Amino acid sequence: MEKIHTILFYKYVNIEDASVFRRKHLKFCKNLGIKGRILLASEGINGSVAGTKEQIDIYKEEIRRDTKFSDIIFKEETGICLPFKKMAIKIKKEIVNFGQNIDLCKSGKHISAEDFLDFYKDNENVIILDVRNDYESRVGKFKNAITSEIKNFREFPKFAETLYDKKEKKIVMYCT
Repeated sequence: MEKIHTILFYKYVNIEDASVFRRKHLKFCKNLGIKGRILLASEGINGSVAGTKEQIDIYKEEIRRDTKFSDIIFKEETGICLPFKKMAIKIKKEIVNFGQNIDLCKSGKHISAEDFLDFYKDNENVIILDVRNDYESRVGKFKNAITSEIKNFREFPKFAETLYDKKEKKIVMYCT
């Protein structure tokens, strides 16, 4: 039995016309024969799709051809059954339900694992912030990381207000 490959991905990037992108991307996905769910918004893409290794490799190659997505990161798992029944792409207000306007020009900087460890060792001038939900943080976290203790990401802005007194320090956030 051939294994099923499932990828999860998201990227905050300006999508000029989500409806045009949706139409073309849905046609590509259906022609490729993959199944999954993708959310599109003017702020970016968030999706999970599944298929054979060959199909998923073609999908990843094709999406990276678009310069907006050339550096998109995929998390990949294998399984024995297809987790989706159909291919669906929906246009939403946000790709992650945050309840805030996102200014893509004011984003943080992605850092390497090595840079993260350097920041982690400098525990006097840096705050390590676990922005995952409360369940994920209870499963495991970095030592001395501040956990947000939120149930969903919509609660994050209120939690972020509690960090105001720490604004003089560098804040390094991580999420799965």
